[in-house]
Amino acid sequence: MNIVLLAVLGIVVAIAYVLSTAEGGEWVETTSSPYTDMRREEKRSEYWNS
Repeated sequence: MNIVLLAVLGIVVAIAYVLSTAEGGEWVETTSSPYTDMRREEKRSEYWNS
C-alpha cells in the first residue's frame, strides 16, 4: 500500500466522519456554508415553532 494513498483515504474518512456527526454539533456552528446555514435556519425555526 502506498503511504500517500493511505493518507488520502484517512482524510476522506475523517471528512465523512465530521460531516456525519455535524448535526447540531459545534462544527456546524463554526463553519459557514450554504448547507450549514440552511440547517441552522431549520433548527432555529423548529425551536421557535415548538
